[in-house]
Amino acid sequence: VLYSLLMLSSISSMAQHQSKMMVELDPASHTLRIQQEITFINQTNDTLSSLVLNDWNTAYSNKNTPLANRFSDEFSRAFHLANEEDRGYTAIKSIVDTNSKNIHWERPNNKVDLVKIQLNTPILPCSKQSITLQYIVKISNAKFTKYGFDSDGNISLKHCFLNPSRYENKQFIQQSNENLDDIPNAFSDFEIEIEIAANYFISSNLTETKSEIIDSKKHHFLKDSNKNEVTLYLQPKNSFVSYKNEIIEVSCGLNDHKVNDIEKAVI
Repeated sequence: VLYSLLMLSSISSMAQHQSKMMVELDPASHTLRIQQEITFINQTNDTLSSLVLNDWNTAYSNKNTPLANRFSDEFSRAFHLANEEDRGYTAIKSIVDTNSKNIHWERPNNKVDLVKIQLNTPILPCSKQSITLQYIVKISNAKFTKYGFDSDGNISLKHCFLNPSRYENKQFIQQSNENLDDIPNAFSDFEIEIEIAANYFISSNLTETKSEIIDSKKHHFLKDSNKNEVTLYLQPKNSFVSYKNEIIEVSCGLNDHKVNDIEKAVI
């Protein structure tokens, strides 16, 4: 009993899952090259032999996904008529365990925007396990959902990284992207190093701890705790302004030209 209590105390002090990423942006091809280490902390009473990751970016990959059907139901033809350059997907190159052994993965139940990982070693209750993933994200055109790339070189990113789904009622939630902004990610602590062109600016819902220029590229280091999603805005011209008072600091990217600077600050 004492051992169990000590283990539970140790796990609870870690709080969330942990995700460490190195991300490289290629604005010309609208792609992200990502190496990610996910440390899954099992706070359940179940032994887990598999994990489910949300890969909602792949919902933009073809005309037969639940997201495409949602667009069709809303009588929006832009997605169905789009060319391949405007579509998005995730190309997984490898998933390995801490011993560098390959881990089998698949798309469960024909859900193209989920990834089921069959672990080489189960995760016992009150324990944790790390896996390392290498994958490429092809960013979709922003004309579908306002997230993605636009003709001005701006890139808005949401739901583009692989993250563990929530575990509820002894199973992982398996829910596809239908543009309802309800992704069932588990909460995680994030550390991200992102490499972008020197002329790009970055804004995020994470805290930037430092930035530096290495070989003519900007490297931004982002970190935050207890997040279920990462949102990034990459822009050749920064549209975000920070407003600060004695209580709070807010970063705003409101682009409504009918609203002046004072009104933006009030909002």
